[in-house]
Amino acid sequence: MKTTDIIVLVVVLIITVGYFAYNFFSSRTKNVEHEAVSSNNGIADKMEEENLNALVLFGSQTGTAEDFAYRFSTEAKSKYKFANSTEDLENLDFTDLDKLNTSKLLIFFLATYGEGEPTDNAENFLELIESEDTIFSSGKGAEDRPLANLRYVIFGLGNHTYEHYNAMAKRVDSALNALGAQCIGPVGLGDDAAGLLEEDYLQWKDEVFPEIAKVYQLQEVHEEYKPMYNVIEKPDIFAESPTVFLGESSRQQLKGIVSQAPNSPANPFHSTPVNSRELFRNDTRNCLHMELDIAGSNMKYQTGDYVSICPMNPSQAVDDLLDILGLKDKRNMVVIVKPFNPMDKLPILSPTTYDSVFRYYFEICGIVSRQLIFLIAPFAPTEEAKKELTKLGSDKDSFKANVADMHLNLAQVLRRVSFGVPYTKVPISLLLENLGHLKPRYYSISSSNLAHPDKVHVTAVVDKKEWVDQNHIFYGLTTNYLLAHCRHQHGEPAPHPNGLQYSLEGPRQRLSGRIPMFIKRSTFHLAPPEVPIIMVGPGTGIAPFRGFVMERAHLAAQGVQVAKTVLFYGCRRSDTDFLYKEEWDTYAKSLKDSFELHTAFSRERDQKVYVQHLLLQQSSLVNELIAAGAWFYICGDAEHMAKDVTSALATILTTVKEDGAKRIKSLRDENRFFEDTW
Repeated sequence: MKTTDIIVLVVVLIITVGYFAYNFFSSRTKNVEHEAVSSNNGIADKMEEENLNALVLFGSQTGTAEDFAYRFSTEAKSKYKFANSTEDLENLDFTDLDKLNTSKLLIFFLATYGEGEPTDNAENFLELIESEDTIFSSGKGAEDRPLANLRYVIFGLGNHTYEHYNAMAKRVDSALNALGAQCIGPVGLGDDAAGLLEEDYLQWKDEVFPEIAKVYQLQEVHEEYKPMYNVIEKPDIFAESPTVFLGESSRQQLKGIVSQAPNSPANPFHSTPVNSRELFRNDTRNCLHMELDIAGSNMKYQTGDYVSICPMNPSQAVDDLLDILGLKDKRNMVVIVKPFNPMDKLPILSPTTYDSVFRYYFEICGIVSRQLIFLIAPFAPTEEAKKELTKLGSDKDSFKANVADMHLNLAQVLRRVSFGVPYTKVPISLLLENLGHLKPRYYSISSSNLAHPDKVHVTAVVDKKEWVDQNHIFYGLTTNYLLAHCRHQHGEPAPHPNGLQYSLEGPRQRLSGRIPMFIKRSTFHLAPPEVPIIMVGPGTGIAPFRGFVMERAHLAAQGVQVAKTVLFYGCRRSDTDFLYKEEWDTYAKSLKDSFELHTAFSRERDQKVYVQHLLLQQSSLVNELIAAGAWFYICGDAEHMAKDVTSALATILTTVKEDGAKRIKSLRDENRFFEDTW
C-alpha cells in the first residue's frame, strides 16, 4: 500500500472510532432527558453485573413516582450504605426475576393512572406478572411459584376519590405474592387527593427502612452529609456557549435538531397560541381560553384527551431562591454536574447555569417537602434558623400549620426562618438530590378533534390563593404561565395582573412566545354518536364536555344521527362566570332536540343550587337514559362535587329491587361510568 493510502485509512479509522465513542458517551446522558431507552437487560444480570443489593423501580406517568424513587434511593445509600440503583420499569427484561435470591431487594414506586390502570411504562411489567401464561427463565410458570426467593417493597401513588384507589400498587403486590415473592414491611398507599402524598411517603419510609435494615442486617450510618454530585463552577465558560444547557429539554434541542421521537416532556412540540382570550376576569379570578396550533407536529388527539403543558418558573421565584441561597450574583455562572459514583445517574442536563437550573428544570414554586427542610437545617446561617428548620422538618403538625397550609415554597420558608440572611453553605447537590423535577401539567382538551384537528383548545382558571393576615399569595404555576402568554399575545402593557414575569422567549430566545406541549392519552372518551350521554361538569369541569358537544354538533351538521346529549353545568352567576355562554345556543341549533343544557347558578338564589340538585330534579330523564344504555360522565372537583353527584345518581338509580350504589358499580364494570376529577 502507498503511504497516502495508509494515511487515508488511519484518518478514516480515527473518525470512525471518534464517532462511536461520541455516541457511546452521549448515550450516557439519556437518563437525564427521561427518554425511554430500549433495553434487553435482564434484571438479575443487571444487579449481578453492577453488584447491587437493591433496585429501585418506578412506574410513573407525570414524574412524581420517579422523583420519590430517586429520593428513596439516595437515602438508602447515605443512611445504610445499601448499594442500589434506580431504573424505569420499561427499560428492563423481567423474565429472569426467578434468578434473584433473597440477598436482593426490589423497591417499587407505582403510580395508578386513570381508572385503576398502570402507567404507560409499567404496562408490560404488569402484564408479565399477572399473566398465567408467563414462563420465567427457569422454565417455571405461575403455578410453580417461581419467585419464592424474591423480596420486595412497594409504595403506591393514588387518589382516594377514585374507585380504584392505588390499584397498581395493590395489583403488583397481589401478583408478586401469588408468584411466591415476599413483601417486606407495609405496602405504602400514598394519597394525592388532599395534598397528603408527601406525608404518606415520609411515614411509609420511616416504617419500611427499619424493616429492610432488620432483614438485610444493615446498620444506620450517622455521619455528615456527603454530596452525590460534584457541582463544578466554570467561570471560563460563557453562558451563551452552544454547549451549555439554558433550559433546553434535550441534547437534540440544544443542537437545534428536530427530533423524530414522539412528543414527550423530553421532546415537546413548541406550539404557537393562535387565539386566546379571558372568558372572565375580576379582582379575584381569571379564566382562560387558549387555542394551540399543532399543525405540522404529527400529533393527533381524540376528543377527551389531555394537553400537557411544560411550564417554567416565574422570574420572581427564581430571583428569590437565588438570593436566599447567596447565588444571585452567580446566576449566569456555568456549572458542570458530575456524579461522584459513576453508576449514579445525573439529575440534570449539564453543563448549565444556576439560573437555568431553577427556572426550567426543578420545582421551586410548590410546597417544599418537610424532608428537604430537615436536610437543610444543618446548613442554616444562624443557630435560631437551624433550630426552627429542625422543628419544621421533624414536627409534622408544625410543618402543616406553618408551611403546608400556607403553600410556602423553599425560598419563602428559608427567608422567613432566617429573616433574610442567605444560606450560603447549602450544598447545591443537596438540592439536586431532593427537589422534584419540573413536571408537565395536564388539562382536559376542550375541543373536538373532528371540528379542530389542527388546534387544541385549553380552558383553565388561573390559580391564586391569598392569606391577607400573613401578607402571602400563592400562585398556580402553569395557569399563571398561560395567562402571561395570553396577555403577551394581546400586547397588553402590563402583561400579567399578578405582576409575575416569565421568560416567554425561552432558552436562547428560540421559543418566541411558543408553548412547549404534547398530547397525553385519556380513557375519558366520547361515546359513539348513537349512544346517549349524560355529562356533569361545573366550572372548568365543562372543558371536555365542550369538546363532546362540539363533536356531536359537528356530526349532526354532517347529517349523522346523534343520540340524546345532556349536560349539567354549574357556576356562580350567569352574568359573570358562565363559560362559553354564547356557544351553547349554536350547538343546540345543530343538535336540535338531541341536546339539553341544565344550569345551576349557585350565587343567584338565597338557597344555593348545585349540579347534584339539578340531577335529582331530572331523575326521570336520567333513569330513562341509563336504561337506554347512556354513558355517564363527571368532571371537576373530586372531594365534594363528584361525591355529591355520585350520591345523587345512586339515589336516582335505587329501586325496590336494586341498590343504586351497586348499579353504579355495574355501570363502571360496563365502561359506562367515567370520572375525570382532581
